[in-house]
Amino acid sequence: MAHYRFLHPKAQVLFRALMNIEVHGSEHQSEISGGVVYACNHIYGWDPPILGGMVDRQVAFLAKAELFRWPLGPMIRWVGAVPIVRGKYDARAFEVTRDHLRSGRNVAIFPEGTRKPVGRPGPVKRGLGILVENVGAPWVPCLVRGTKSISQARNPETPMELWIGPPSYPVGVESLRAAGLDASAIQTRIGELYLAQLRALSQRAQEHRPLPDYEA
Repeated sequence: MAHYRFLHPKAQVLFRALMNIEVHGSEHQSEISGGVVYACNHIYGWDPPILGGMVDRQVAFLAKAELFRWPLGPMIRWVGAVPIVRGKYDARAFEVTRDHLRSGRNVAIFPEGTRKPVGRPGPVKRGLGILVENVGAPWVPCLVRGTKSISQARNPETPMELWIGPPSYPVGVESLRAAGLDASAIQTRIGELYLAQLRALSQRAQEHRPLPDYEA
């Protein structure tokens, strides 16, 4: 994806200059080797470009199939997004993303499956658990804030924010299998752990800066 490598550093400079973005926890990304799943909340349409542009690694997004129609479709395919049909198990989408991870590439996913109000995360669908349980890849919990309004985010009092948590590794999966849990139960536990991490990041973010009125 040579075009992605070309665009990525330019996107970081552009977003910081035009959208007043704060990034917290970027140092955690240096702890990772190989393919990783960036797992983020989802509040508005700007979330994918903000997450993809501001993390240090190139990522392929798992995105709902409806987005791949004209006029947005060609662009998101060009940057490597993977279409997924919601409401069922999309075997092809998970096969492609698993191949990315096994090849050392990174993917990004919105585990809640749809947009949620800031500060009220959950419930989490099984997508993150499926990838982690199948591949054994680590995941990085992320939180975005302020993406609902670019004009409001330009205010220094209410900037856009990306919070990046420390990576999590599925070190207990084999123990859970040995204890008799099936794949579905393990995937559910991974989702529950991620949801707890998302709530913790949300609390840290609101301690750092209270939720602005336009998102409260």
